[in-house]
Amino acid sequence: MPYIQQEKLHAIRENILQRKEELAENKREDLAESHNIYTELTIFRLELLTTYANSLLMEKEAANEVMEQWGGNMANLLVNHGLPLDLALEEISYYRDVIGEIIKEEAKNNDFSLNAFYQIISHFNSIVDNAI
Repeated sequence: MPYIQQEKLHAIRENILQRKEELAENKREDLAESHNIYTELTIFRLELLTTYANSLLMEKEAANEVMEQWGGNMANLLVNHGLPLDLALEEISYYRDVIGEIIKEEAKNNDFSLNAFYQIISHFNSIVDNAI
């Protein structure tokens, strides 16, 4: 990606990383209420958010490898606790929307061009699609 976009990506990455604990806690509370599941998934949520944030700065192939590793770890955790694998898909989709909103906020607040916004969101969505 062009250099100017790298600066924009760094700002988005920092925003995600600064908010990851809050975002993980929100999802923990939501999941515990909606599924009556109290298994500790916060570490995996924090890893997912960190991976999403870092993936914005990576080439697609490298980001896909990191997401694949996270997916394997999450699947093992769910299987070991006898939880359905669709919980991982729910986590991935939930944070796609959350991170998408953060990207949109950054784009709006920093006057990204439509082209820059599209390239960033498209790159992010392709990484999430691969994770699924």
